[in-house]
Amino acid sequence: MLSMCREDPDLFFPVGTTGPALAQAEEAKAVCRRCPVMEQCLQWVLAEGPQAGIWAATDEAERTKLRRRTRRTAQARHAPQTAQTRVRQLLDTHTVDLGDGHRGWRGGPVRIDGVVHSGKQVAWVAAHGVRPAAPLLGTCHRAGCVVAAHQRLRTDPASCGTRPGYQGHLARGEDPCTPCRQANTDADRRLRNTGTAA
Repeated sequence: MLSMCREDPDLFFPVGTTGPALAQAEEAKAVCRRCPVMEQCLQWVLAEGPQAGIWAATDEAERTKLRRRTRRTAQARHAPQTAQTRVRQLLDTHTVDLGDGHRGWRGGPVRIDGVVHSGKQVAWVAAHGVRPAAPLLGTCHRAGCVVAAHQRLRTDPASCGTRPGYQGHLARGEDPCTPCRQANTDADRRLRNTGTAA
């Protein structure tokens, strides 16, 4: 920092931004680059130091850019945590404790970043940090529990060849595969014949 520097302090405060002032600024930056406390000086000047002059081999414009970049980086790091916290708060306020770690959804769908989510989808986002890529099926045997769910993906062998697999294709905007079409036809036939779909 300047108090530790043995150079003339006037060197670090060029008058103007053209001609001889540019050469003076470059000379001051060269002195800074040889300084053993340049990193500490930069941290200090970015946090609370003066705006004018050459500090830690940077001029006023360069420090302004560094401050903006630091702010953007901090905001980018903080944004996902804030979104995740908001989703967890939604889960806490829209669910009731069913006991033994089970949570029941109360109320209707909610919006997260402009997209409507069901209770299972909110629970999925809270647990995984991303929206589900496929329809969710409950895996919990406790009635009304939204916490335990998994995605029925097309690549999941258990999903194809079933009526839920057929419905999953439709939900994703896909043409159902042959095994799923057949399973849906069979389920419709059983429903007509017995009054229940298997």
